[in-house]
Amino acid sequence: MKKIFTLLLMAAAVIGSQAKVYTFEDLSKIDGTGVTKADDGSYLVTMNTSLANSDTVKLDDNNILVLKAQLVITNGNTLKIQNNDVIKFGASAQVRVEGEADFAPTDTATVTAADGATGTAKGFWIFGSKQRTNAVIKNVTFEYVGITFGNDLDNDGHLEMSNCTVKYNNGKIASGQAINFNATCKGNIIENCHFEANTVSAIGSGSNTPVGITIRNNMFYKNSTTKRNRPQINMSCNACPYDIVIEGNTVIGIAENTLAGGIAVSNLLAGKGAGKIYVRNNKISDNRYGITGTGAMDIYIENNECVNNKYEATPANGGSGINLTQNSTNKTSYAYLRGNHVEGNLWGVTVIGWKEVNMGRNNLPTDDPEYNPGENILKDNVCNGETVDLANMTDAMVYALGNTWSVPISRVWDVISLGANTPRENVVVETPFVAVDDVNVDREIAGVQYVNLAGQVSNTPFEGVNIVVTQYTDGNRNVVKVVK
Repeated sequence: MKKIFTLLLMAAAVIGSQAKVYTFEDLSKIDGTGVTKADDGSYLVTMNTSLANSDTVKLDDNNILVLKAQLVITNGNTLKIQNNDVIKFGASAQVRVEGEADFAPTDTATVTAADGATGTAKGFWIFGSKQRTNAVIKNVTFEYVGITFGNDLDNDGHLEMSNCTVKYNNGKIASGQAINFNATCKGNIIENCHFEANTVSAIGSGSNTPVGITIRNNMFYKNSTTKRNRPQINMSCNACPYDIVIEGNTVIGIAENTLAGGIAVSNLLAGKGAGKIYVRNNKISDNRYGITGTGAMDIYIENNECVNNKYEATPANGGSGINLTQNSTNKTSYAYLRGNHVEGNLWGVTVIGWKEVNMGRNNLPTDDPEYNPGENILKDNVCNGETVDLANMTDAMVYALGNTWSVPISRVWDVISLGANTPRENVVVETPFVAVDDVNVDREIAGVQYVNLAGQVSNTPFEGVNIVVTQYTDGNRNVVKVVK
């Protein structure tokens, strides 16, 4: 009899802790959740500000927790958004989902802020600590509020987001991005979504948060509106063990000097991870810069259009179609560039501190892993009146065979800029650089002019960065960038 009684207690415990699926309609019927239903059928989420910071109210067999700062759907349970739901977040309101987020209505749903752009509404924090957390988000429009997602490295939880609109995000759920990753996770995918006029980056992760993700076929339109150094896509690859794929997106900037770049992938803290970075088939225009890779990584940049990314008041700080930077003395980064169209930027491709940049190695056998036909088009990238299609400012090795430049290949060195201490043999093109005396002993220097970053011209060098234009008597000229 005692054994039977014990088994009954155990069965009751299991039944009592069974996973539940909560809709906002369900939450509105449970006293104390802070979710109420309005006469128009929308749901309002408010925080219980009367609670102390340390208080926790447990509801519905501990499946729901109410804290001063958030409403929590606990591990093992699911929060579901239903078709045609309209959910409004009040001041500082945040819903945390520790289990599953089923935000996939058949047709549509809207999640917004009750007080619009002026409010402090946050949105959803979907995160499980030491447990599996998944989020499926489809056909939802998010206004002002956003999503923070994370799942522990040793679990397989991930975010899957498609056919959504995210606009006007207020930067309250995360100060950096509307869709924010705050813990390392893999298998994430965001596709066929529209991001517009968010005050912060559209998608991103913290500098210490490498994420495996595919960002595919989305529209990014004039995001990062608050004039901070926030690109529209801002991913970290800090020792990332997973691939990052950014492909088929359109990234249109504000076309003003707002500091907002296009696509950025960075590794600011650690060594190179096993994951690769693929940026391909994107159209990027009217940003501060087009594509930038910063820090240790292997990055493959192919078939992108980087056009008119020139909105930087100080050219030394931006304006590149493609920029590759690694400041570490232990340079390990590798870049492969093929088939990109880079036009109308302040600079075409800029390289600072990289180990090797393969923009074209068509002199190798086609089965060689380093073979690259090039096929990049670099055209009319003009800074202070001078065309700079390629700038190699340090000792990186740049192979650049098989490309089309702003000038005939015989004059390619007119549009290649080198740092003051960059050996000319560190850039390999069809026409090697040779000294004037080796070509034409009769050719003389007709004049030298120095242009600073403000566009001023002088016959003597300025302090700081100078673009040095040497004009020869045979009509040719050489352009280099030096620092005095």
